[in-house]
Amino acid sequence: APGGVRAARSRGVEQLGYWEALAEHKPDMVVCAWMPMGVDWSHAFRHTPTVREYLLLGEADDGSVGHLWRTWGNPAFRPPTAPPSLPPPYLADGWERADVPEIGRWMLNRFDSDLDPHGSRAVSFVRLNS
Repeated sequence: APGGVRAARSRGVEQLGYWEALAEHKPDMVVCAWMPMGVDWSHAFRHTPTVREYLLLGEADDGSVGHLWRTWGNPAFRPPTAPPSLPPPYLADGWERADVPEIGRWMLNRFDSDLDPHGSRAVSFVRLNS
């Protein structure tokens, strides 16, 4: 809504860490673009009671976004001492994941090429039993 946009602009940008922002704003959805490599913010999203869905934008599964096991559940990056049956963290926490090609098809990545035109993806994680 136009009124909402004006109100948001007039407040400026808040200088909050992601944990603080989650606690203060209690969102039901989080959109996260290009989470830093090797870092997992999705754990905080999943453990915020108000969050029902989070959408991650960027390279998924084996790229430079997030932690390859803790964020994406890539089995090639499962902890070495973990049993092969260990489910991905998002699944163990009660979330399901799905690509969102309707968004991902519009995303650009600096590594896109004729061989890999869609290096970036949009991936939704939805709380089960919400």
